[in-house]
Amino acid sequence: MTDKNETPAQKKLEDALSEINETSRRATDGKWLERLTADCAPLIAEWDVREAWTWEEWPGSDHPDSGIDVIGERSDGQLIAIQCKSRQLDDQGSGPPITKNEIDSFIAESSGVEVSFAELWLVVNGGVDVNANAQRVMEGNKVAHVNLYADIEKQCDGTRSARLEGCPHCEPDSDAAAIQTRDCMQREAVRVAVSTLRAHAKSGTGAARGRIILPCGTGKSRIALRLIEELTESRQVSAILCPSIALVAQLRREFLIHGSRPLVALAVCSDQTAARGSDLSQDQAADLSRASARDVKGRVTHGTRRDCRMDGDLARSPHRRDLRHVSVEPQDRRGFDFKSHDACGADRR
Repeated sequence: MTDKNETPAQKKLEDALSEINETSRRATDGKWLERLTADCAPLIAEWDVREAWTWEEWPGSDHPDSGIDVIGERSDGQLIAIQCKSRQLDDQGSGPPITKNEIDSFIAESSGVEVSFAELWLVVNGGVDVNANAQRVMEGNKVAHVNLYADIEKQCDGTRSARLEGCPHCEPDSDAAAIQTRDCMQREAVRVAVSTLRAHAKSGTGAARGRIILPCGTGKSRIALRLIEELTESRQVSAILCPSIALVAQLRREFLIHGSRPLVALAVCSDQTAARGSDLSQDQAADLSRASARDVKGRVTHGTRRDCRMDGDLARSPHRRDLRHVSVEPQDRRGFDFKSHDACGADRR
């Protein structure tokens, strides 16, 4: 059955999932994955790629493919070098791991051409890991391990969840017991928070803050995005403080998928205590969530003074709306406190 609300981009991604499912069941030369990666890259919001080419189609290509399969151009104009590796997958969607020998030519080529690449990606077609030697080389050369199928699924799931649902609570003749949908609750939270914060801003007290307490899966990330869009003017900066790098990656993906206008995201990790228990000498961006800065696509800095400057191409971006401000602090007496109740009326914190 065709979804009447499905856009051409959504249909293309759904078709891509079907192609991966079908093609991954047999042995191939991998060319199909290169084409699919280039086709889907601009449609996956988390990737932040505005255009992509296979190596043969890229205008800057001056010799046959010798390791780089796809070139992506980010929204800031920086380039991403991509190698695609397909595997024949089993019924669980897993395949044999990638070996060091398979990525050596990609790493050598990406550093040997007269082009500067902002990111290096290894794109696979499913649950395909890398062996220990390959992992070591990838860490040393900051190569991101990207699962095309998983990222397309996240994009499709995010797009589906953005469709508004009817709300019995908002019907003209609804009674007090009518159920409030998640979308309706989110809109109420945004309305209360925005009106309260704007009132405090006009009061001149300078001490307004608040907290929104909701269960898991009810849309806190989306509410934070709407608050930022309502309260942050163009070319202003909002800051989001996260307890783990894994959450940074999740929020970045949510914001890029659901944002109503273009934004620029800069991920910063400068707290070395986030990696307590891990070897900081090997990866200063590791943290207790077992995630690394390599798991956050796009612009990422480990917090050096030079990298953290908010100028240059970031400041000059015509669409600059930087992600950043949801902090967890004690509630001020003049702040707001929005709580959601479950069906039994119990607070969920």
